[in-house]
Amino acid sequence: MRLESERLILRTIDINDKTEIYAYRSDKKTNKYQGWIPKTIEDVETFIGKIAKHINEPGSWFQFSIIEKESQKIVGDLGVHFWYKENKQVEIGCTLNKKYQKKGMRQNR
Repeated sequence: MRLESERLILRTIDINDKTEIYAYRSDKKTNKYQGWIPKTIEDVETFIGKIAKHINEPGSWFQFSIIEKESQKIVGDLGVHFWYKENKQVEIGCTLNKKYQKKGMRQNR
């Protein structure tokens, strides 16, 4: 799955993203509100291996890599947790590399 905006690409997370994901996810300051901070690159491999393969699988998380179009760098990830079908609810979580935070929306003036 792939979604694009003017500045960003959201695409399904991939095992090849592991090094870039580890770089920001292992940073305790960036992840102070997250429930998971990997200690090793193998922890990231395990994390990616547990992600749902298809969107909207009840009880699962589906993860996107957030890519800055200009640099083609992974700047974060976005997870969507699909609760059971009866609830018709989702939970969304996002982690951004601290180097790419506080960019805000650009205003055309």
